[in-house]
Amino acid sequence: MTSVPVHIDLHRPAVLKQDASARVEFVPSLQGGTLRKTYFPRGVRILQTFLVRSRAEREHANLSRLGAAGVPCVPTLGWRARRAFGLVWSSSLETGWVGDAQDLRSVLREGVGAARKRRLASAYGALLRQVHATGCCSTTLSPRNVLVRGVANLMVCDQPHMVVSRRGVLGRWLADIDLFDAFFSTLRLREWSDRERYLGLCGYTDGDREAAARLWRRLARRSRRAHRLHKGLARLLQRVL
Repeated sequence: MTSVPVHIDLHRPAVLKQDASARVEFVPSLQGGTLRKTYFPRGVRILQTFLVRSRAEREHANLSRLGAAGVPCVPTLGWRARRAFGLVWSSSLETGWVGDAQDLRSVLREGVGAARKRRLASAYGALLRQVHATGCCSTTLSPRNVLVRGVANLMVCDQPHMVVSRRGVLGRWLADIDLFDAFFSTLRLREWSDRERYLGLCGYTDGDREAAARLWRRLARRSRRAHRLHKGLARLLQRVL
C-alpha cells in the first residue's frame, strides 16, 4: 500500500484509499498529521492469522528495526489489532505523514527525465544495500513500497514481510530475491532500461562495476519459477524465525 501526495486539509481527517481489505486515512495531529493503515483479513487469510502477529504488528516491527539501523523509513507511531478466538479480524498501523512524497512506482509511471531516472535507479539500488546491510531481506521492497522525496531521496514506507538472517544477506541468495524484484522481474524490465538497471546494481555494489556485472549475469540467468520458489522459502523462514 502506498502513500502519495494528496491536497488535503491538514485540519480534517480524510480517507485516501479504501477497498474490502484495507483502508488508508489521514488523521490530523499536533505534529502535522499521521497516516493510519487498517487491514481487514478476508477468507482464508483470516485463518492464517491464528496465533500469529497481525500485519500491522509485523509492519511496525519491521519498519522500526530498519529505522533504528539507519535505513530511511517513515516513522512508526503505533499499532493495534482486534482479535477473537486467536484470529486477527483487523489491525491498524500509524506512521508519520509524509505529504511531500510520492511512491516510486507512480513516479516511474508518470514519466521522468532520463537524468533523474538514472539517479532514481542508483538510489534504489543503494537503498536495497542499506536494507541488506542490516541483515534483512525485504521480499516486498517493490517501487510501490518506496517513497520519493525531492529528486531521488528514497525511503521505505511499507514493509509487511521481512526475513532477518543472522548470517547476513549481502552476497547470499536472500539478496537476489530483492534485487530480482527491483530490476529483473517482468514489470521492472518494462520500467527500467538496461542502462538504468545496471546503474541500480552499481548503486547496490557501492560503485563496484565488476561486482555489478557479476550480479547482472547471475540475475539475468534466474528463472521466474526459481525466483518464486526462493521467495516462498524466504516467506516460510519469516514465519518460522
